[in-house]
Amino acid sequence: MKKQEWFRRDEWSDEIEQDFLKRVRKAKLKWSDSYASQFIRIQADQFLDKGEPYVQTALHLFDILFTEFPNEYNEVMHGHYFIGDYYFQIGDYAKAREQYDIVRKHNVTHEPQLEAEINMCIVAVIIETHLIEELDYAQWLMEEALSSHMLFLQSDVDRFNDLQKRLFDMRDKAMDDGTYKSSTQVMHPVSLEAIRRDVEFWEYRRRDYPAKQKQKSVKSRDSEKKESKKEKKDAGKRGFFFGLLHRKNK
Repeated sequence: MKKQEWFRRDEWSDEIEQDFLKRVRKAKLKWSDSYASQFIRIQADQFLDKGEPYVQTALHLFDILFTEFPNEYNEVMHGHYFIGDYYFQIGDYAKAREQYDIVRKHNVTHEPQLEAEINMCIVAVIIETHLIEELDYAQWLMEEALSSHMLFLQSDVDRFNDLQKRLFDMRDKAMDDGTYKSSTQVMHPVSLEAIRRDVEFWEYRRRDYPAKQKQKSVKSRDSEKKESKKEKKDAGKRGFFFGLLHRKNK
């Protein structure tokens, strides 16, 4: 039987928590805050996935993560994201939105994939809670998610298009009953192929284009060096011949 990892436990107690936190402190000293915070996030997320009666334990562990390692942005932001997803799944949209907004506001590392995901999560909450006054904001979030170039999988594109369609339906109904006036441009559903072409272009701009520019720059510098050497050589020759003439005139 495979031995259970200490940061992926299926049960919890005061004794287990003491042992767990002792190992976390040891990991912090031996490796780094990043490793230690990761262990807490993994264990908390596992309990959150298990649901009741482990949810309170998960939230308690996340509180420890947020308090003890506030500067480990990646783990902290993903922690708020996971908590938001839990509340969304049980239909507590207010608490879900609260967690999503924290990630949206404090994602200082600007991880584009997380931002795109959070944007769509907030849009889903706006749709579920029928917030007509936030329709324009929702449309802006969708545009930003698309422009992040992070919708790599067909499932991501399907989710994007499903949210966009539901947003259209909500908007059209609100316009029909006079509770909403459009102030944004309509977006059309997108295809995975179009997104991939867009991603490939920006990948080229980010990676290949600078490399080619660098090659051009190196070639240009090499050319300048050759010209400079040639000029010095020519100048040396001229100086030599002028010297001969000067001696001859003497």
